[in-house]
This record gives sequence, structure tokens and C-alpha cells, in this order.
Amino acid sequence: MKRIILSLIGTFILCTTAFAENTTVPGKPLGSAVSTPDTQTLSANEQQQLEQALAVAINPYDITQANRNAVRSLSYAYRTRVPAEKRDDSLLDWADIIMDAGEDWQKTVQQYRKLLAKFPKQELLRFQLAQALLYNGEPDAAQNEFEKFRATPDLTVNYEKAADRWIMQIQQRQKWQFGFTFQFLNNSNVNQAPRHTVYYQLPGGATFSNSETAKRGYGFRVGFNAQKRWHLPWRRNALRLNTGIDWDHYFNAKKYSQINTNIGLGWLYETPRYHAEFQPFLRSNWNARGEGRREEGHLARYSDEYGARFRVWRWLNSRFQYDLMYQPSYIKYNNPLVARTSDGVRHFVHSSLSYQQNDKQSWQLGMYWSRLNTKDKTNANKTVGVNLGWRQEWPKNFYTDFTVGASRTRNQKPYWFGLQRKNHSYSVNAQVFNPTWQFKGFMPRLVFNYQKTKSNLTTQSYDTRDAYIFIQKTF
Repeated sequence: MKRIILSLIGTFILCTTAFAENTTVPGKPLGSAVSTPDTQTLSANEQQQLEQALAVAINPYDITQANRNAVRSLSYAYRTRVPAEKRDDSLLDWADIIMDAGEDWQKTVQQYRKLLAKFPKQELLRFQLAQALLYNGEPDAAQNEFEKFRATPDLTVNYEKAADRWIMQIQQRQKWQFGFTFQFLNNSNVNQAPRHTVYYQLPGGATFSNSETAKRGYGFRVGFNAQKRWHLPWRRNALRLNTGIDWDHYFNAKKYSQINTNIGLGWLYETPRYHAEFQPFLRSNWNARGEGRREEGHLARYSDEYGARFRVWRWLNSRFQYDLMYQPSYIKYNNPLVARTSDGVRHFVHSSLSYQQNDKQSWQLGMYWSRLNTKDKTNANKTVGVNLGWRQEWPKNFYTDFTVGASRTRNQKPYWFGLQRKNHSYSVNAQVFNPTWQFKGFMPRLVFNYQKTKSNLTTQSYDTRDAYIFIQKTF
């Protein structure tokens, strides 16, 4: 494999044609045993040319347009006329994938991942993996792989442009895209309360304590989302629809069950290296807490959030990406008692810088600011936060995502008896997954999550420690 380099492509096209026209293959599937190999001896130069011609044949711009007759002929000749000690069998494995591509795209994706795991420095495999993901109905994963390929050190301009063309093709898709998620909930602190009774002394000497302690919740979360683009007459402009629903159901703590829905439709402008979007949205929440006159344990509409998202991201070069989002919204509560104090306007700003260090590793540094202006200023607050993310691809197709974050929230006016609430929150999230571990496109992730909130009002300090399995599928 180490003998296959990017400069081969285009150099030996004539060799491909010549060997394809002068080599015959019996009607056996590629990769099967050959009972009587061709005994004609090739010179060292001819062996090298044959290998180079095969390398060209298995590297088309589009794997669905590969010349399979040429691949079959050249791979047969390479298998039978080059001594085993001088043969690069990885070329034959690659040829097998090309020959089978299109029969079962899910299988093709897995084959590419396994071969790439064996030869992680062979970036042309990643280029073809991205194509297979696209044909398998996974455009987001495909675009991610094309962007990794584009970040390859010393990649030629022609290959950068090829990756851009494929990304543009993804952006021009107008098909519906659906996503399904499922996870087992194992929330160690579903009610966000201290783990034991905490006493707080007021300035006048009186004390009070938390009304409940941490309670574990068991259940499941099911999510479904859909999106679609409609391209406008103006080049690279489109309308995009995003919609989704998530249902959390707890078996032993039904009052914390909830449903969240969202829908947004707006304008989108995209190029392979630039993205601008304006999208009005509506989010709604139903929960079973039984506030007001509602019966606890039965889902009822709780709140609606109306807003708009302004987002711009840009690739500064093949490795650095900058992302900026501003999201103003108005939150309205269905319960009149809650609405009287908590209805209000939220402003949210998020900015991040991503760095694709190489095809195996990426980093992201993000900062955000939020301000909530409510009718009752004791509920109004301001939040600032920062997070750092790291993704690493390990041998044998294992991936890890690791994110740490910290934030500070301060209420605008005193909460109780002149006390102005200040919360400091810290979080750690770790995920482990392997894209080759799938069943019918359903891929599991193992997730660990820790969050701690420390408040100067000690009865509102709490922490959560969770571990669960998250399953997702895109189609």
C-alpha cells in the first residue's frame, strides 16, 4: 500500500487501458482462488507498470463510474503474474471493494472502514469512503469525511477541488433526510437536587433546607428528526426545513417525563467553504410536573419559544473553521402563574473555532453568552460559558469524543432576603463508538456524562453522574 501515492492518478491511464484490453479473465468472482495461474513471466518493469495501472483503475473520481472490466482484468493479471513476495495484496482487497460497490452500500462502507483502519495513511481510501457514505444515504457523515480528506497535508489543489465538488453535490441534494435516536435513560439526579439534606441560614438567623434529595430516574428517550432543502432560482440559495421531536419517559419518576418539539424554516446560502443561514423557529415543551391545576404525571403543554437563528460559518483554510451564531427568542409559559414571573426574552450568542489537526484528530474551542430578561427580574439572569472538545480516531475504527465545559450564571436581582443567586457549573462528557459496529444502519455509542452546579444558595447545588447507551440512524 505504501507504494500507492497520489501522483499515480492520471499518470498511468494508458497503462490501464492497455492491460485491460490485453488480459482475459475466466468467469470467477474477484478474490476467488485461481486454479491455474498464468505462467507467463513479467519483467520487473512490467510488474511495476501493472501495479501502477491497477492503482489507477481502483481510483476513479466516482466509485460508481469505475471501469470494472479494467479492474477485473488488471487484478487478475496482478494476482497471477506477479510473485507473491513482490505483490501488494492490499491492492487486491481494494479492487474487491470496487467490484462490489453498489450492491450493498452499507457493506461497502464497512469494507472501506476496515481497509482504512489497516492503512490509515492512505487518504484516497477516505475519499472513496466519503462517496460510499453519500450513496448509503449519510450525507452529513460523507461531508465530514470529505472535509477530513481536504485537510490532508500536502494534498494537491486538484484533490482539494474534487473534495469541494463533492461537498457542493451534497449541499445541492433536495431529498428528505431523516434521523432516529434512542437511548436508555439512567439519570442519577432527575430532579436536580442535593444528594443529602442541606441547611441554609438566612441573614436573620432562620434556617431552611431543601425539600427533596436527589432521585434516580430510569427510562428511555426516543427522537425523530427530518430536514429538507428546496433550491431557489439564485445559485447556492435554498430554503431549508428542520423539524424534530424528542420524548423522555421515566418509569419510576413520571412527573419528569417530557416531550420537546421544534420546527424551523428559513433561508440558506452554502458553498463548500462558507455557510450563512437565517431560520425562524418554534419550540414547544410538554411535561408532567402538574404545576398549577394540572394533574401530576400527565403530559400537558408547558411552554413555547419563538425565535430566529442567524448563523455563519466559514473554513478559514483546509484546517480551521470559524462558527458564529446569534439566536434571539421569546419564551411564553402556558401556566398563568408561571407566565406572570417567567415570560421573557432570551438572547444567545455562540462562537467557536475548530481545528482539524489531521484526518484522525480534531479540536474545538467554543464560547457562549446568554441573557434572559423575564418579567420578574429575580428570575432574569446572565450566563457566560466556555467549552473545549477533542475527537480522536483510534486503531480498529474506534472513536472518542471528549468535551469539558464551565459556565457562570448570575441573577439580575436578589433572590431571597437580599441574596443574589450565583451558580457555577462544570461538565464533562465522553463518548466511545465504532462506526463498523452497526446493525441495519443503527450505530450505538457509549456515553458518560458528569455535571456539577455549585450555587451560593446551597440548597440549589447538585451534581449528576450518568452512563448510558445512545443509538442513532440516518436514512
